[in-house]
Amino acid sequence: MSVKEVSALRKAGRIEEAYTMAVAEIEKSDNEWTKMSLFWVLREMCKNDIEKDNFEEAEEKLQKMQELLPEMHDENGVGKRAFNLLKKQARPLASLIASLSDLSKTNPTEAYTQATEKFGENAENLQQDFHEAYAWIIYRYLKSNLEKLTSKEVRTLLKNYLKLNNPKPSIVHSTMLGIAVTYTKEHPEFNFINFMKIWDEENFREEDLKGKTIDGKEFKSLAQKAAKRCFDFMKANNPSKFAVEDIQWLNSLHEKVLENEKDEWTLRNLATINLWLGNKEKAAEIYKKLLLDLSDKFYVWAELADCIDDDDDLKTGLLLKAKRAERNEDFIGDIHLELAKQFVIKGFKQEAANEIKAYADNRAKNKWSLNDTFRALSDAIAKMENNDTKPNYPAYIEKAENFAFGQFEWQNFILADKWDKEHTEYCKFIDGKDMAFTLKTKRFPIIKKAKIGDILKFKFNGAPQHARPLAIAKTGLQPWSILPIEYGVVEYDNAAKKTLHIKVKDAETIYYKYEENKLKKGCRVSFRRYTEKRKDKTFTRLKDLKQCTEEEGQKQDITT
Repeated sequence: MSVKEVSALRKAGRIEEAYTMAVAEIEKSDNEWTKMSLFWVLREMCKNDIEKDNFEEAEEKLQKMQELLPEMHDENGVGKRAFNLLKKQARPLASLIASLSDLSKTNPTEAYTQATEKFGENAENLQQDFHEAYAWIIYRYLKSNLEKLTSKEVRTLLKNYLKLNNPKPSIVHSTMLGIAVTYTKEHPEFNFINFMKIWDEENFREEDLKGKTIDGKEFKSLAQKAAKRCFDFMKANNPSKFAVEDIQWLNSLHEKVLENEKDEWTLRNLATINLWLGNKEKAAEIYKKLLLDLSDKFYVWAELADCIDDDDDLKTGLLLKAKRAERNEDFIGDIHLELAKQFVIKGFKQEAANEIKAYADNRAKNKWSLNDTFRALSDAIAKMENNDTKPNYPAYIEKAENFAFGQFEWQNFILADKWDKEHTEYCKFIDGKDMAFTLKTKRFPIIKKAKIGDILKFKFNGAPQHARPLAIAKTGLQPWSILPIEYGVVEYDNAAKKTLHIKVKDAETIYYKYEENKLKKGCRVSFRRYTEKRKDKTFTRLKDLKQCTEEEGQKQDITT
């Protein structure tokens, strides 16, 4: 006899014979396979007892199965799940719970009403094995009646759910959190933080921690949504009124979410939580990381400025970066006021007045009222003395950029070309060696004002060819001056093609197309050059070409 024979008898419905053989096998060889064989025979016998309402006999067999389960071979936990299912079915209430559970899918209100009448609102009269089924009945009732129930009724149902002892993590546990997340959005009276603490962030399933993309549209994860609801609740109810332990818990929740999936809102909220805790340096580091991808977003610069309280020049520079990053005045009213405060501190009366005027003009345009901060600043500015000194805007901005992107070196590039394509202006920058990149000029006022040949300095997070500039500034260097000066001799002027042939060192000849030529054959010239690649061809571009003295030209050996 063997385990296979026992299995064959069991599947043929010859249960008593299978049982006798399985017991005999385990007496001969007590191992994980013979125990497994007996377990599945007992399962069939238990199912038969339940069908005949012989619950006492079924309990005896369940007891034997429970003893076998830990030491038997159980691939993927199939045996354990079968045991748990039988255990529920063997209870006298199993059929009632099953029928109520089925009813809740078609008539959730009636199913919930019958369930509470039989087992109580808190399932106090229900065995723990059936709490998960009861949880689903609550969920379906809540979902179908969410718009009809009062706030108190919804909160009571959620509280009653939390008292159940159903397995966690689980699908129903996550769906109940989902319904709480949805509900709290429109019901600020619901203390979502308390609910979340009892729900316990350790009960997130793997699926709850990952967002989804459906038809190209991104959806936040359940964990992200829950963290944001907790943050919004605390922010709306004044963080200073919460215990430090509550804020630290919220900080840990956000860090847990970010371990699995990073997004802008969760990072920004984490930075704000650190400000609530007084961790300004940590908050600043978070904003600096955000700026690597969001350097064109005014709100990140403004929020980084909130982290600075011991360096007025730096704070001013950060606020100026925020102001320059946003063109819509509707969004930057508070930034005008914060800049006005900084100019008052520094004694710049006119600049402070300009900021509050910009604020007031936009409020008037939108028919919005002026706030107390505006009135206090107006009074303070009126008492200031006139000051002929002007703010050093470039110095403030460069300090802000060095603070935000201090880990990146400045790199000099030459504005080599500008052109229009489909009503959009583009520009090309080169370093004169092997690096070049193209930008749209509309987002960078400093580039729009620059002339061909001007040298600007950039900070990049990554290779310039593939990254958006983090920071751009003037250098004060002469046009084209980072390209080395070279010398040559005009060898020939092809007037028909308006092209000069210029002999340079090593007997190399280069060509220069001109609109108007004042250089004669045989004269010595100085120039700067770079190469440009277009598709599979390389072109030499000459810049700053001009006649030089014989003495200058002889600095470089030219074979003529």
